[in-house]
Amino acid sequence: IDIILILVAMSAVAPPQDVKFKSINLRNIVEWSPGPGTPKGTWYAVEYAIYGEEDKAAPGQEVWKGVKACKKLRKTWCDLSTETSDLEEKYYARVRAVGKNGSSEWNHTDRFDPFLDTTFGPPVVNIVVKERQMFINLTGPMRWSNKESNEPMAEYYPGSLMLYNLSVHNKRTGQTVGISLQIPTLLLQDFNTLYCVSASVYFSSLPIITQVSLKQCVTTGKGK
Repeated sequence: IDIILILVAMSAVAPPQDVKFKSINLRNIVEWSPGPGTPKGTWYAVEYAIYGEEDKAAPGQEVWKGVKACKKLRKTWCDLSTETSDLEEKYYARVRAVGKNGSSEWNHTDRFDPFLDTTFGPPVVNIVVKERQMFINLTGPMRWSNKESNEPMAEYYPGSLMLYNLSVHNKRTGQTVGISLQIPTLLLQDFNTLYCVSASVYFSSLPIITQVSLKQCVTTGKGK
């Protein structure tokens, strides 16, 4: 009997590791790493559950739902943006590996709150130079969508004020100035000056993680 149990254990597929949500602009992806010794040809199945939703037939148990696009995955991530789109809910996901000799145990994520756990991507920074004037306009960030139309992330946080944090480096003086903006437009005026600009957003009342845009550098006109 002991020999049979050992053989069964050796043939089982190792469960996925580091199963977690990664979310930017409410594109909510579950990702994981293969377990140790995972053989080639292994695929993965993903399910999700809504926190607090119980199985009526088994009180105290979550209602796990399959994801049609993630039932037989070769890759190590699954997009659950649609399934986790309600910002008033919290979610779990679980993943298991499936191989020729059977399935692994499920491995679960921590509880995921899309409203607070998503990362705000950087705003789009648009710079226009007209002679000595440099106009800076900031847009977004926008909620991720697989459609052409998308909406500003700020619209989903109506009770909190989103501000822009603009960093402007003046190459001539060597000074870097941080500017907080509620209106996403700024005008700078100086002849023949190289400015380097980057931006992010922040909320004073919410613990939201944000990303900073890539630095853009432009030079104002030399004048007459």
